[in-house]
Amino acid sequence: MNGSSKVLINTLSNQFEFNASGLEKIIRWLLDDSYKLHIDKISEKYRKFIAKIINYHNQFFAYEDMVEVNFEEFKNYAYRIGNSREILFVDIILSVLKKRYLILALN
Repeated sequence: MNGSSKVLINTLSNQFEFNASGLEKIIRWLLDDSYKLHIDKISEKYRKFIAKIINYHNQFFAYEDMVEVNFEEFKNYAYRIGNSREILFVDIILSVLKKRYLILALN
């Protein structure tokens, strides 16, 4: 994903931490193709959902048959158990995902 998101991510340090249970790493991974994501750095309470997102992302870019992912389930889970920072980061993750796939699907 080129453009302003790439510029933003390049200005941030590789070590940026927002104490959002590792959810900030997912945003970094979505915006920076060269970022190596380690799922063990994500809080265990979110790993199941993050694994689904990673799988969906990989299938999308491999042009494989897509499994349906219920993004609302992830959002509802975060709203139920997350703190305010985690909720914000889940909303950002889902927004980036939806926007990215919408733009790519239209091209």
